This record gives sequence, C-alpha cells and structure tokens, in this order.
Amino acid sequence: MLLTPIGLDSECWRWLELPAGLEVARPEYPGHGSRARASARFDLDQLADEVASAHRGPLHLVGVSLGGMVAQHLALRHPRRVSSLLLACTGPSGDAERMRARAPETEEKGMEGVVEATLERWFT
Repeated sequence: MLLTPIGLDSECWRWLELPAGLEVARPEYPGHGSRARASARFDLDQLADEVASAHRGPLHLVGVSLGGMVAQHLALRHPRRVSSLLLACTGPSGDAERMRARAPETEEKGMEGVVEATLERWFT
C-alpha cells in the first residue's frame, strides 16, 4: 500500500516501477485527487482506520510525509494487519498551526502555492 504525502494524489506514484502481478493500493485522502473534501474534521487515527478497513489481509505500508503518519497510526491501531512498514520524510504527527497557516495558499493555488516553501524546508 502506497500512502501519499499531503496535497498529492495517487498519481505521485506513477513513476514507480513495480513487479508484474503485484497488487498495490494507492488510497487517496479526503480532498486529494478525485476525492471530495471531508464534510467534518478528521484525524490521523480516522485516516488509518479507513485505510485498514478498505483493504483485507496483511498490509505492506509505504508512507511518505503525511502517508508516513497515517502508516504509523495504522501500525499502532492494527498491529496484526501490518507485515512491513517503510517510512520516509515523516514523524508521528504534524504541526496543526503550521498546517492551518499553509491552508489558504493551497486552497487558492493548489500545491503550487506551497512548492517553494516546501522545497526550502526539505532541502536546507
């Protein structure tokens, strides 16, 4: 299962070459890709539960940024379901105040509104 960073949709994985016959899920969070925004607030536990309930059997999780946070919450909440966990550029939670500060830019310009700040944060 490939879990995306915030603001990206499942297409962010299109460059990834996977072995033939491998079943891979690329869930999208509310407000990402073709999925409508959530009508109510949600948290990482709810996202983790949603991902776990949408797919049966053991899970091999790859999570980047927000996807890594979701993966960690999923592993803690459903430990028997997780067979492997690969995390990148993530932590256990995000800074809610910082996310709220970035929200107007993403609403107005999409991810383009935060690209420069994100690159500066990641590559300094």
